[in-house]
Amino acid sequence: MQRLLACAGALLLAIASPAAALAEEDAGQHPLVERAWHEPADVEPGQQWTGHLRLRDGVAAANVSYQVCEVDVHGGVCFAPPHDATRQADGTWSFDTGHYLANGRPVQWAAGWLVGVRWYLEDGAGNGTWIPAAPDAQGPIASHYLTFRIPGEADRDAPAPGLATVLLAVVVAALAGSSSRRVR
Repeated sequence: MQRLLACAGALLLAIASPAAALAEEDAGQHPLVERAWHEPADVEPGQQWTGHLRLRDGVAAANVSYQVCEVDVHGGVCFAPPHDATRQADGTWSFDTGHYLANGRPVQWAAGWLVGVRWYLEDGAGNGTWIPAAPDAQGPIASHYLTFRIPGEADRDAPAPGLATVLLAVVVAALAGSSSRRVR
């Protein structure tokens, strides 16, 4: 029984640990990136927006592409494969989600979504690097993206119990069953 409790406790702690997401405003921690941001700052649900990446002085890229995903749901939902970003006059790379199509239509951004943007910088020889770099291929999808949340409550029916809640109920039931067997 103690082993069951120890395993359940470790599992609950692992589940409760926050995903290692890198907030968009922290993109400047990357040695190649000066700044990453989106406009408008507060994306209204259903509203299209633009994403931007400014590289540090002296960092050259022949091409930059991006991918956008909702990274807070069951394994993440990516809407389309990477697309080419547009180079701006000031060296910033940008995209407009109005042109980022999923099944031929612009994505309908929803309240509460944790949006992740991942950039791919390619040199003239075809070598490249992802921003942010994936710390662990097995880590949560949010750890592979620069993230921001669309304000507002997510539209949902009654929320389903989380896995941690279900596991806690199983542990409590196991303890109750163990106690009732000893009493007899």
